[in-house]
Parts: sequence; C-alpha cells; structure tokens
Amino acid sequence: MMHARHLALALLLFALAVGCAAAQDEGTYRGKIITVGEDRIVVAVPDHGQVTLEVRFVQDGAEWVPDRAQIAQIKTLQPDQMVEVKWFRGDGGHFRIAELSAGPAGGARQGLVTGTVVTADEGRVVVTSDAGGQVTLEPAWMRRNGEWVRDPFHEVFAQGLQPGDRVVALWELDEGTHFVLRGISKLDAEGQALALALLLAELRETYGQVNQLQDQIGELRGMVDQVLHQLKGAGQ
Repeated sequence: MMHARHLALALLLFALAVGCAAAQDEGTYRGKIITVGEDRIVVAVPDHGQVTLEVRFVQDGAEWVPDRAQIAQIKTLQPDQMVEVKWFRGDGGHFRIAELSAGPAGGARQGLVTGTVVTADEGRVVVTSDAGGQVTLEPAWMRRNGEWVRDPFHEVFAQGLQPGDRVVALWELDEGTHFVLRGISKLDAEGQALALALLLAELRETYGQVNQLQDQIGELRGMVDQVLHQLKGAGQ
C-alpha cells in the first residue's frame, strides 16, 4: 500500500513538473523597449530583466523564413516605447514573437488612427494603420445597472465592419499598451468620415452619465426601503 502511495505521489509530482514546463513555453511580456534590431527587440520586463524577443519563422514554399510582416512591424518601434508581446519558445529556446502590440511613441495618451480593418469581433477592431503596423482597438467598458458591460455603441458599430473597410478611430491608451476605443467612423472613397468619431465619443460619455444616475437612484431606493423597513419594525 505504501509503495502504491509513493508511486502515485511521484506520478503527481511528475505531472506538475511537466505542466510547469509546458506553461513556460508561451506567455505574455509587457515592458519598455530598450533596443530595436533587424529581426528582434530587447524589452525591459518587470521581474524578468532584459528579454530578447525574435521574429517568428513562417513557411514560404519548402523553406522556413523570418516573418516579413513582423520585421516590418518592429522597424516602426522606438526605444522607450511600451509593448505587449505574446511569445513562444522556438528552436534552441529562443523567445519568438507570436503577437505584438505597442503603445504610441512619445508618450501620447490619446489620438487618432486611420487605417484598414483586418478583423472586427466582439467590439474589438484590428486595424492596419496607414502609419505602419497593426493596432488592436479594445472595446471600452462602462457601468450599467451596477454591472460592467462593453460599450454598446462601439460593439454594435464593430459588428457592422468588414475586413477592408477604411476607418478612423479615436483611441485612449490604457495600461501602457491597450488602445481603448473611444470613437470610430467609416471613411468614404475620398477619405472623409461618414460619421463624427468625436460625436460618438460624446454619446458614450452621456450614456455613461445616465447609467451612473441610474445606479445612484437604485442605491437611494435601497436606502429608502431599509428606512421604511426599520420604521415598520419599530411600529410593531
């Protein structure tokens, strides 16, 4: 019986070790760029020091070659720029870039991006920027009836977008690398906005204020019900 227990414990420890090793084969790093090379970037990652992240390889016919799209993307980056990198371990233990998103250079906290829609799903819009690289525009969140929900204006608008649509979007930087969508508009053939992005942002703010008032009214109703209940108890 004791041997069986020892064997079971050993198998459990082995499974945990394998799971830990597998968990280290991919992950996400967020930090500040130190240097930009031809096919790699060096990033200062909190609690991990300086990490070198290289572009991945993709198949081109019978050969595996560096991903040209990633090389073009990292050439648009600058030292001190914040990035978020999803990585995996390639051959030889090298950290390879699976997906890369970057905050704006120069420390800007908000701005406009003009480009072409790659995908639009669940309020998240991926745009190939005319300035270079891809930008993932995350849905904004707001409180409604005491709960956090995706901004309904942007979510409905994103559902109507198709790959290839030309758009201009108003973004705000959150947590260093997340572009939160604050307003978006399609562009016509001449590059003119079909709707005002700023107007949509103002509507979102107004909608948020209405939700906040609804929450306050709900809290007041709760307080009134509590007082009435106490008065009823005292009358008995």
